[in-house]
Amino acid sequence: MSHLYQHSHLYLFPETKLKALLHQEGIQAPLLFLIQTENDLALELLEMLQKIVAALKLDLESVEFIAINKFCTVTQIAQSYQAKNIVCFGFEAKDLHLNMNLQLYYLYEFEAYKLLLVNDLIDIYSNQALKTKLWALLQKM
Repeated sequence: MSHLYQHSHLYLFPETKLKALLHQEGIQAPLLFLIQTENDLALELLEMLQKIVAALKLDLESVEFIAINKFCTVTQIAQSYQAKNIVCFGFEAKDLHLNMNLQLYYLYEFEAYKLLLVNDLIDIYSNQALKTKLWALLQKM
């Protein structure tokens, strides 16, 4: 960033913290789960995600769970992980730097990847109807 803008509040962007939960180094992951959380992920929620991956008959080596504090640029993450399918828990389109009106539980197909926005992970954990909707869309992916 240019020195002129470095201390300006107008151009100051909050830092996004990404934390990969499964692998130490970046991998090529056909399926990414982006989870919006400011805290560590509860063990029960992590187990639920692992059960979803097992039910989809995928290897954990080809999947990544990424915890994000606030927002991210989903296209950059998709590119760096070479992800073809991305499920976003607890995000709105603006949180992903997408300037469009996207609905929850609708599978969007972009040129490089498919995107699915769903409720917050804790909401899905405690709601069977949301789990059913998520499962149906994951099978389509």
